[in-house]
Amino acid sequence: MIRKKLIKRKLGIRKFLIRLGLLNKVYTPNMPDRLKTSSFIDELASRGYRVYAYEVPGYNEENNEYFRTALAKMLNQTFDERKKIIEEALEETRKRVNKGLKYVHRGYDLVFVYSPLPDLAFHAVFKPSPGMLAWLWSIHYRLYSIIKPLLDTAYENKYAVLIVSDHGFDLKKYYHSDYGFWSLNIEPRWWSINSILDFKENILKLVMEYEAR
Repeated sequence: MIRKKLIKRKLGIRKFLIRLGLLNKVYTPNMPDRLKTSSFIDELASRGYRVYAYEVPGYNEENNEYFRTALAKMLNQTFDERKKIIEEALEETRKRVNKGLKYVHRGYDLVFVYSPLPDLAFHAVFKPSPGMLAWLWSIHYRLYSIIKPLLDTAYENKYAVLIVSDHGFDLKKYYHSDYGFWSLNIEPRWWSINSILDFKENILKLVMEYEAR
């Protein structure tokens, strides 16, 4: 950010580091291992719980940067081209859900699956017409259809199901809302979320409480 303020033009440092083999072509903003140990994912694993987490932003993502890069390119693409990227994201979500399903069937204590949708679809539309809003609705419906088998299997296997969105989308401003959403299919009396920082301790307690049953 400082470089951008001082020097407006690109310096080509990333390309230079890639040529030297010091940087991957696809940037993955995962936290250092020493910080991962403080995550609820690693803490549960260290306590002997069976944990599966796939493509979690900032933790172990590999393919999410592809969609972030595609998002940056959308400005110069036609709507039909942008829709192709959303189709890819739907298929990628289907693969992630199918992987998560396997671990729910195996009875893992924590199964964590992340999808780049629906956020990516909102960004594919710049000034939504009624037709584009209908398309957005259809993407939400298809996304639900993809995720539903995972939810149904989790319910059948007596899982606590937590769905979290780090932000919503304000259709009037047509940009991210400044608040997020969460939904839990049970109602523990002690469950309390005031900010995203509260999820760690609540999830740790939830998993340990369920395992004790």
